[in-house]
Amino acid sequence: MKREAIPSNLSHLAFEFFFRFSRFEFALKENLYLKFTDVGAKAEPGWERFSEKWRDKYEVSDEARRLLDAPPMRQIVGPGQKLEWVQVLFTPNSADLDKVSQLLRIVRNNLFHGGKHQARDWDDPKRTESLLLNCLSILTQLADLSELTQDYEGFY
Repeated sequence: MKREAIPSNLSHLAFEFFFRFSRFEFALKENLYLKFTDVGAKAEPGWERFSEKWRDKYEVSDEARRLLDAPPMRQIVGPGQKLEWVQVLFTPNSADLDKVSQLLRIVRNNLFHGGKHQARDWDDPKRTESLLLNCLSILTQLADLSELTQDYEGFY
């Protein structure tokens, strides 16, 4: 999709999603949900640690159900270094929070890095809008669940 073809509401949603996603990852780090804990390691958000702590208390919302029912695809390198889209597969018995947090990151990666030039991918404005709206709601719900709201919302 060319820049001039992006509807203004979608531009706003994309910005809001990037902003909120980055705030959520900031909140994860501020609250010591870290991917690595060794001294000198890169300070990266630890989504897995977050999921481990909150998966038993997590309840799938309507927005999360919509995301799980119509998940984004993942872009991979196929044969001959051709970029392809594949369905996201979860390990058997994956917790709902594990699935939802993985899908949030895939939406972020697809929006930031993925190909956006075919109707079946990211060139469908209604689908993109639905993904972004659902993800924005889910991020807020996760912040509320895990008491990250202060850092997520930037209340100091």
